[in-house]
Amino acid sequence: MKSLSADTKVEGFRKGKAPADLVNKKLRQEKIYDELIRKLLPDIYEHIIKTEKLEPAISPKVELKKALEKEDWLIEFTVALKPHVTIPEYKKIVTEVKPLNKFFEAEESHQNYYDNNPLLPYCQVVISPKLAKIREKYAQLLK
Repeated sequence: MKSLSADTKVEGFRKGKAPADLVNKKLRQEKIYDELIRKLLPDIYEHIIKTEKLEPAISPKVELKKALEKEDWLIEFTVALKPHVTIPEYKKIVTEVKPLNKFFEAEESHQNYYDNNPLLPYCQVVISPKLAKIREKYAQLLK
């Protein structure tokens, strides 16, 4: 209410200095509710998150379900929670490396692809950065 009073001009009083009852008459009820929601909802949401020990992934969807004067308000927060992922023991996975028995030559359209298409987006975004890293890492060998 104080922030609304400070911004409300009432005739015969300096801005922000009018008595609360005169400010209430001057202000539209919607503006008061808007200010209450703007000020209180973040605190209410934070309290619920801490109390329930929730870990939201993103900002909530907030719905004001019921807001009647002199009655309890009903506010619904819909929250997407961070998933709890259990990673299996991946180090116990057994892999086998075998020698290659047969080599399959790439089709003609794939031969020298980068040399023939250096300006294509795939070449610019994927291949060029990789080649730059290789050239930098092995510069002494490429002379």
